[in-house]
Amino acid sequence: MSWLELCGNIASVVGLAISIATLIVAARTQSKVEGARKQLLAKVDSTEASWTASGIETALAELVAYCDAKDWALALDRCNAVLRAIQSLRMSSALDAGQRAAVGERTDDFREVQRAIETKHRRQDKHGLHQNKRAVIREFSEEIAVMRTSLSRLIREV
Repeated sequence: MSWLELCGNIASVVGLAISIATLIVAARTQSKVEGARKQLLAKVDSTEASWTASGIETALAELVAYCDAKDWALALDRCNAVLRAIQSLRMSSALDAGQRAAVGERTDDFREVQRAIETKHRRQDKHGLHQNKRAVIREFSEEIAVMRTSLSRLIREV
C-alpha cells in the first residue's frame, strides 16, 4: 500500500469519525431543543389556563353583583361567559385529571344556576337568587381561585 493510499484511508476514517460525531451532537441538540419546546408549550398553556381561570373569577364576581341588582339579562350574559370560559379551561393540558373532573362537576351545577337565572329573566322576577344557587357560585369561585393559584405556581416552576 502506498503512502498516498494510506493517507486517503486515514482521511476517510477521520471524515467518518467527524460525521458520526456531528450526528451525535445534532441528535443531542435536537433533544435539548425538543425539551425546551415542550417546556415552553407547557408554560404557555399554564399561562393561558391561569388567565382563563382569572377571567372566570371576574365573571363570577360580576354575576353575583348582577344577581344582587336583579339585573337578570346581564347575569345571564355572565353565566354564558363563564360557561364558554369553562369549556376553554377544560381543554387545557395544564389541568390535572382531578381539576378537570372538578370543573366538569361544577359545570353541571352551574348550568342549574343558569336555568334559574333564565327563568327569573323571562318572568322579570324581582326576588333575589336562591341561597343554594348563590352557594354554588361561591363554591365554584373558591375552587377556581385555588386552581388559578396552582396554575400560577406551575408557571413559576416551568
